This record gives sequence, C-alpha cells and structure tokens, in this order.
Amino acid sequence: MILRKNKSLSFLILFFTLINLHSQVGSPYSIVGLGDVVNTSYGNATAMGGIGAGLSSSFYLNSVNPSTIVDLDSLSVIYQFGLSGGYNNLSSAATSTKKTGTRIDYFAIGFKIKEYWGLGFGLSPLTRLDYTASERGEPQGGSYYTQYYYGKGGLSKFYLTNSFRIIENLTAGIEASVAFGNIDRINLVDFDATFLTNSKFEDKLYLADFLFRYGLQYKLPLNDKKHLVFGAVYENKMKLNGTQSTYAITTLSTVYTQGIEYDLSDVQGNNRVVDTLIFKPDQKATITYPSSFTFGLTYNIKDKLTAGADFGIQQWTELNGNGIDPFKYNSTKYSAGIEFIPDSKSLNRYWKHIRYRAGGKYNNSHLEFSGQRINSYGVTFGLGFPMRGTKTTFNVSGEFGKRGTADQNLLQESYGILSLNLSLSDLWFFKQKFK
Repeated sequence: MILRKNKSLSFLILFFTLINLHSQVGSPYSIVGLGDVVNTSYGNATAMGGIGAGLSSSFYLNSVNPSTIVDLDSLSVIYQFGLSGGYNNLSSAATSTKKTGTRIDYFAIGFKIKEYWGLGFGLSPLTRLDYTASERGEPQGGSYYTQYYYGKGGLSKFYLTNSFRIIENLTAGIEASVAFGNIDRINLVDFDATFLTNSKFEDKLYLADFLFRYGLQYKLPLNDKKHLVFGAVYENKMKLNGTQSTYAITTLSTVYTQGIEYDLSDVQGNNRVVDTLIFKPDQKATITYPSSFTFGLTYNIKDKLTAGADFGIQQWTELNGNGIDPFKYNSTKYSAGIEFIPDSKSLNRYWKHIRYRAGGKYNNSHLEFSGQRINSYGVTFGLGFPMRGTKTTFNVSGEFGKRGTADQNLLQESYGILSLNLSLSDLWFFKQKFK
C-alpha cells in the first residue's frame, strides 16, 4: 500500500500561503455583537441556497452536518477550497456607495478511515467585522464635531470532524473546533475647533476556545434509485474565553487620518495626549456564544436530481459578556435548493454531465436598528463542471440579494457574490500491481 501525499501537501501550502492575502466586502451592520455571522457552504450547496442538514454525497464535503463524512468514497480523499468576490451597494434615502472585495472562504479535507468511520478537518470563518462610518455632531462647546467608527476582525474556526455509521441508514457525527480571532473597535471624536480636546476609545477583544457541533442523518429508501434524507444539527451554547484591552484618551491632536490609524503627536513629534481616561490592558474576557438548531429534508434520485430545504434557528438572546449585550431577537433562516444532472451516463455529450443548480434563502435576523428588523433574502444559482476521467468537480456559483432597509435613516445593502470552488477527489490508498 502506498500513501499518496505530495498533492495533499502542496494543496495545504497553497491555502495557508493565500489565506492572509484576502480582503473583504464589509457591512455596517457588523458594528454590533461579534460581527456578521458567516454561513459557510461548500461546493454544490453554495448554489443551492446554502442547504446542508439533509445533503449527503460520496464526493462532496458538508459544512453544515458533521455526520456525512462517513458517506464518502472509501478510496478517495476529498479536498475542497473556495474563494469569492463581489460587491455591496449601500444606499439610504439620500445617498449610496459601493464596495468591492475578494476573499478566501474556506479549506476542508475529508476521507473515510473505516467503513463505519469518516474523518475531516478544515478552516473557515465564523463571524466577520469590517465597517467604517462617521456622523456629524451638533455644536458642543461652540464647535461642531465628527464622530468616526471603525471595526475590523472576526472569529474563525479550525475544526476536526468525526462521523460514524450507527446502522445501515443512520449516521452521526461530532465537530470539535477551536474558535479564535480578534475583534477590534475604535470610536473617535474630532472637534472642528482646535482649542477643544478630541478623544479616542479603543476596545480590543481576543477570543480562543472550543465549540462543538453534533449531527444526525437518516436515509429512507423509496426504491433502488430514490430516497429521502432527514437531517438534524445542534450546536450547544459555549463560553469563549480570552482577553480584552480597553483604552480611552483625550488629545489636542487630530485623531483621524485615513483608516483606523491616528496621529497623537504634533508636527515636531511631541506627544499631545492630555489625559488617559481608561487604561485596562489584557483583562480576562468571557463571551457566551449562542446555541443553534438546523433541520433539513432532501429528496434524491441517484445521479439525476437532488432537492432539499433547511430551517435553522440561532439563539442570539443567549449572547452576553464583556460589554456585549444579548439581542432582543433570535435569528431564523429558511433555505431551499435543487441540483439537476441531464444524463450522467452520456458518452458523447459533456453538457449532459454538468450539474445545474439553483436555490434561495431568507434570514429573519437577530439585528434591530431604530425599531427595524434587519432581514435579508437572496437567490443562488450555479454550475458544477466534472473533470473527465476523474471524480473532481469545478463549481461556479452566483448569489444576488438584499439586506436591511433604507427606512428610518438606515442603509439597505444590495449585494452580488461570485464563488469559485474546487472539489478535488484524489486516491487515498492504492495497491501496486506487478506482472
């Protein structure tokens, strides 16, 4: 037996080289809590509305349900790598602006160790913070002022998944992950008048701790080619520990330049800090990360059709700790999608092997501003291009949607995303034959 690992190593090196080179399309609604929630979906699921609780495949990994890896082909190791780019158009009743960006989305590996046991690991985002905002203030002390808000960072997770076949049609899995990341926020007040002191407040939160997710899937055969899949996923409430550093100062200098860097010295380089109001470095921090439930149902016709729907809820009223208040609402998400293959056995029509996908999703979010719930909806679509003579697929997906409202002086986001995914199937073990 020979273990083929050269391709595995080169793929890992490529990913960890690229992961630090990405930018991202930010949202002003990431200003609260731990930032925007990132619902990562892999390969085929991205174009199918992000469903996953009831999805099962021999050649695709599943970002939602950890019980599915044991269904992978026993002779293959599956690598999945995704990147995306897009735009976010922010509009209010008076103005609009457009942001663009690209990012590395995730990297994952999965393989079967025994007929009853599958193993996987990967790296993907949990939350994302990226906002810049400003507002003019009413006269105070005889001078107008501008208040600036900056946020950057977010949480990621490195996870290890174990999946087991309990009985013939029932699988169970557990995902243990290390959630980690920085959440940095800066608020600046800059007076027009030079005789007034300006101020800066900075909060730096670093978290690193464990999260656990559990999944089940049951396949109900209808005949030799058709079956239903019922899926359920639960992620329990966990405490994330870390450190928090908080600073607040007043200064005679202009505290705003460009971006989140700021100048606290005069032209001769002299320190212009007037007073230090808060200085609390490296204080112990604990954040309660909320639990979630997802349920899904999928209908399959072998090598022809997959159609499914998911429903999920996350208990954001459980979030609390270190200055982060619980939300008034929980979030609920609805998603549905379909995949169609014209003729997977066609010998001379490549287009009949292509996977045609479409879906949609609606998120009744936990966010509320000015009495308005910040909900979102989107439509998804895409194609899966199988590589001839292999079990590898190149996937292209698109998504268009809207989020929020322009009422009550808020912002509405109109976004578009193009996602590229490679689902690479490589031989894990093979036997050397001699004649």
